[in-house]
Amino acid sequence: MTNSEHQDIVGSAVFKLHRATALVDRIADRYLLEHHGIGYSGFLVLLTLGTSGPQAQRQIADALDVSRASITQRLGRLIGDDLVIVRPDPRDARANTISLSPKGNRAAGERVAGSRNPSGRSRCGRG
Repeated sequence: MTNSEHQDIVGSAVFKLHRATALVDRIADRYLLEHHGIGYSGFLVLLTLGTSGPQAQRQIADALDVSRASITQRLGRLIGDDLVIVRPDPRDARANTISLSPKGNRAAGERVAGSRNPSGRSRCGRG
C-alpha cells in the first residue's frame, strides 16, 4: 500500500466514524469499570435483559449484533458475579434462557441510573 492510499483510507469518513465509535466504546468501558465494576459489553447484556426481560442467548446476540460466542463470553463474568441466571429453555433443549438475578436487577437499575448525570444525559458516551 502506498502512502497516498494509506492517507486516503485514514482520511475517509468511514474510517473516521469507526475510530470515533471505538473511542466512545473505550470511554464507556473505562467509566463503567471505574464507577460500577462492569465493562461496557457486560453492561449492554444487563441493559438488554433489564429492558426486554428473559431471553435466549441467541436473542441477546441478535439484539446486540454480536455472535453467540461473544454472548457466551460476556455471560461467564456476569454468572460469576451473580448478575444473571441461566436456565435451560423449556421449548428448546439446545438453548438457554438468560434472566437477571435479583442482584443483577438491582445492579442494572443502579448502573443505568449511575451512567446518567443530573441532566439525564449519558456520562458513558451513549444514550
